[in-house]
Amino acid sequence: MKRQVVVTGIGAVTPLGIGARTLYESWRAGVSGIQNGEGVATEFNPSDHLSVREARRADRFSQFAMVAGDEALDQAGWDREELPYVRDRIGCVFGTGIGGIGTLERGKEILLEKGESKVPALSVPLMMSNAAAGTLAMRYGLLGDTFGTVSACSASAHAIAQATRMIQYGDADAVITGGSEAALTPLSTPHSPLWMRCPRPASRARLTPGVTVSSWARAPLCSCWRTPRRPPRAGLRHSPPSAASAQPPTRIT
Repeated sequence: MKRQVVVTGIGAVTPLGIGARTLYESWRAGVSGIQNGEGVATEFNPSDHLSVREARRADRFSQFAMVAGDEALDQAGWDREELPYVRDRIGCVFGTGIGGIGTLERGKEILLEKGESKVPALSVPLMMSNAAAGTLAMRYGLLGDTFGTVSACSASAHAIAQATRMIQYGDADAVITGGSEAALTPLSTPHSPLWMRCPRPASRARLTPGVTVSSWARAPLCSCWRTPRRPPRAGLRHSPPSAASAQPPTRIT
């Protein structure tokens, strides 16, 4: 029998500001975070939320994930020193479309300008697409299944769906999930024919195929409804059923 899954905390870093409540209120007010075809998280400054060491050891997309993850855990009422579940029963599944491309580009510039001896030693761990998932697991001491999903615009939706199934079928009691992106770099911003700026404002009469590049993170914390240990804080909502398909009309994004 499948277990019920509830979302007990949510965190967000978006072009509309820091925090899930800020995001929700902006949505309700009809505020758009897209300017000139890009969604820039202008209010995010890593020094406001992370130590110098934490910021230096994480690409911007992982920094977003940490701040969103902290908010989700705080909203769920979790004590990081005494987690509400056994640590090896708490997982982390976090999605991204492109990962630490900022680290990759900076590393290549250093390699060409100063030589290989000057390339930062942590370049590869920072730019890996699973870096956000691994960073969150280490940050909170999680010992359950931890990995990243990389499926373009659907990555975070796939992560949430996978986290839900892990809990439903008993592979975990709780999972920190969601996704983050920090792809506003010279290589990936829409300045080539491969990317097309979305019209603003959009209208049904004038829809142009294309992609809006943005910086953001969202981190729902999913937990099982019942567990042998103490139950989670009252859920914000039940996690809905999901499906995924390679067919464009039905893929989850």
